Amino acid sequence: MKLLYTILLTCSFYFVTSAQTFSTALIAPEGNDNGWNIFKSDDGLRILTATVINNTLPGAIGLFKTDFEGNLEWHRFYDSLAMTTLESAIMDGNYIYINGFSNNDTINIIRLIKLDLDGNVVQTWPIGEGYENEVSSKLIRLDEQFVAYHRVDIQGNREAWLQFYDLDFNLIEEHFYPESDAQRLLARNSLIKTNDNKLLGFDVKYVGFLREPLINKISNDGEIEWTANLDVQTFQFAYGTLAQSSDGTAAIGWYKDTTTNDFVGYPSPPPAVYGMTPDGVFTWHHDFEVNYDEDELKQHTNMIPTANGDFVGMGFYRFQNEEEQLDECGWIYRISSEGELLWERQICDNNTFIFNQFFYNAVELDDGSLVFTGMTNNESESDVTGVDLNIWLVRVDSMGCLEPGCDDFQVITDVKTIPLPDNINLFTAYPNPVNEVLHIRSDFMPLLDHGQIQVLNTLGQVVAQQSYQTWFKEETLSLNVSTFVKGLYTYQIINRNGQILHAGKFFKN
Repeated sequence: MKLLYTILLTCSFYFVTSAQTFSTALIAPEGNDNGWNIFKSDDGLRILTATVINNTLPGAIGLFKTDFEGNLEWHRFYDSLAMTTLESAIMDGNYIYINGFSNNDTINIIRLIKLDLDGNVVQTWPIGEGYENEVSSKLIRLDEQFVAYHRVDIQGNREAWLQFYDLDFNLIEEHFYPESDAQRLLARNSLIKTNDNKLLGFDVKYVGFLREPLINKISNDGEIEWTANLDVQTFQFAYGTLAQSSDGTAAIGWYKDTTTNDFVGYPSPPPAVYGMTPDGVFTWHHDFEVNYDEDELKQHTNMIPTANGDFVGMGFYRFQNEEEQLDECGWIYRISSEGELLWERQICDNNTFIFNQFFYNAVELDDGSLVFTGMTNNESESDVTGVDLNIWLVRVDSMGCLEPGCDDFQVITDVKTIPLPDNINLFTAYPNPVNEVLHIRSDFMPLLDHGQIQVLNTLGQVVAQQSYQTWFKEETLSLNVSTFVKGLYTYQIINRNGQILHAGKFFKN
């Protein structure tokens, strides 16, 4: 593989660490998983995923706990909820809050779920109103309140919807913002807390067939204070990113202006980062180089501020390999709050036959090292037609390196893969044998919604069934089997989609 360019590294503003770097794939059996959020605490890392396990939990959320070296300690899945964006969850103190939606309702009902750091469900709130096409999106913690951002269709009209809650999630006030050319929908691309305890939203407006970024400053009571228009247009729907440093500078991840550069016919223009003052004045930009003759492509997915005021961005890098096939690897970079590119790296995990790898989120550790999460395709050479997406976890030092003094293009050959067990014991039935009442405890799923338990005899006939509305982890449901004929029976746990999550046997005395 070619090294297409060399970046002059400037490291006077931060230090090279001696961190324990790693690349880890967390592999769930027959599942597709994307690492969307990553949080740090004193005892390790927690990764929230958009996930499917054993093809039985469409749209579920997963929570994985690892140590700081990427070793898996436990994992949980939440059957009842799905997330829609990278900003749908936050960690606040000893809890994780997720702004999601219920999978089992005929119309979207937004729900907020509160987890402790062991993954146990502490509380859930139905915070939606049941509007048509109601979509949960983002959650922000301000000093003394939470803010939830949603998009909603009301009688065919799209509106942005901000809800302000106290710290116990009692609604304080809410505001609706009809879609307009001036502010669009406020913050579809990104919504962040500013240093002055307000909100900064990133949306996109249409200029003919082109797209142009809008940055909206919103007060902590929902008033739009100003809108800044970044006069840089691209010809496609593009995902942008937004972050603010400790000095108040905001960085907007976007693209080069396609009205002054000839990118017609290419899937995406080259990415760029634009700097903005706290009062909405754009002051600098940095354009990334892309070699279209080599079928290169770079895409933003996210950006985070670092402790020293820099920005670290991430996404994916597509290129043509030596066999003239297109590969996609992780792309990361670090840029100062003055717009100076400090380094840029591409990271490929050689554990897979296909390079199909993205970074979606990252966290900075206390020693300055960075842990990125995303997804990697662990498809093998013998079966390249399928897709086996798994959580990708990569820790690099503050220079973006797995090894000190690394090149811009890093290929990982020593990768750690951690498979999840194929046969997870989701439920336990006791006593077994049983005389009168069979108890079934959920030992794995922290939350299930709207399913049923069925009991079948040896002929496969359903002899009993019981519905459940909400089933929490470590909660026990009971079945009266006192009238059953002596013999062997099968019980099945069925989710809301009619899929069997677990089957087990018990003997009736």
